[in-house]
Amino acid sequence: MVKEVMDMKWTKWAWTIAVPVVGGMASGYIANRLNAKNEQTKEQYEQMKQPPFSPPTVVFPIVWPILYTTMGVAHGLVKQKEENGPASKLYYSQLGLNFLWSYLYFGKQNKEAGLVDIAMLLGLVGATTSSFYKVDETAGRLMLPYLGWTAFATYLNAGTIVLNQPEK
Repeated sequence: MVKEVMDMKWTKWAWTIAVPVVGGMASGYIANRLNAKNEQTKEQYEQMKQPPFSPPTVVFPIVWPILYTTMGVAHGLVKQKEENGPASKLYYSQLGLNFLWSYLYFGKQNKEAGLVDIAMLLGLVGATTSSFYKVDETAGRLMLPYLGWTAFATYLNAGTIVLNQPEK
């Protein structure tokens, strides 16, 4: 992997890492600004009943930049072998759904739409991971933590829907 990293110009590496990292930050910022109840996402999360194993809010701003960085590195490895092939198309599709989720779940406060989005995202992350693995084994392995986290986030999204039903 070191040779592959050294073979790619630093500007391309910066770009492949910056797109998910900056995009993730921007989607969170937009979700906060367009929030239907004018609440910060941290406040919303803390006010909801959470399913078992829900992490504290401090975990999310630590985990996501790491995941976005590893996604960017994985994509950089793939781009070296296949500039704009099917693996990259899957990558950008899942990235779009990833960015949309914050807006739906927190910005629009529509947990059900967020669940539909994240379920599709989970499928696309799985397909992207598989596709990356076929192009570059290391890239596929770098996507595994993101795949696991997305599955966990799907569980959390579904759990908050179930636990926060309006009283009848």
